[in-house]
Amino acid sequence: MDMQNVEQVIMDRFYEKSRMAGGPRTGYMLRKQAVVCLGEDHPDLDFEAGLASLFSKGLIVANEGGNLLYLSEAGSEALTSRG
Repeated sequence: MDMQNVEQVIMDRFYEKSRMAGGPRTGYMLRKQAVVCLGEDHPDLDFEAGLASLFSKGLIVANEGGNLLYLSEAGSEALTSRG
C-alpha cells in the first residue's frame, strides 16, 4: 500500500471541504465517517492506516471519542502552502 497516496486522499478531503468554508484553518473539523467512506471510491487504500499516519505526523487530531477529526496547525499550514 502506498501510504502517501492514502494520506493525500484524506488531506484532499479536508482541503475540498475547508475550501468551501473559506479555506483550511486550524481546528477545521470533519467527521471520521466522511473520511472512511472515501474507501468506497478507493477500495485499494487503507484509510485507518492513513489516519494513523496523519495522527503520528501531527497533521490531524481527533476528539476523545475518535469520531471527529480536526486539522492541526501543522495540517492547516500544509494545506495552505499547497494552495
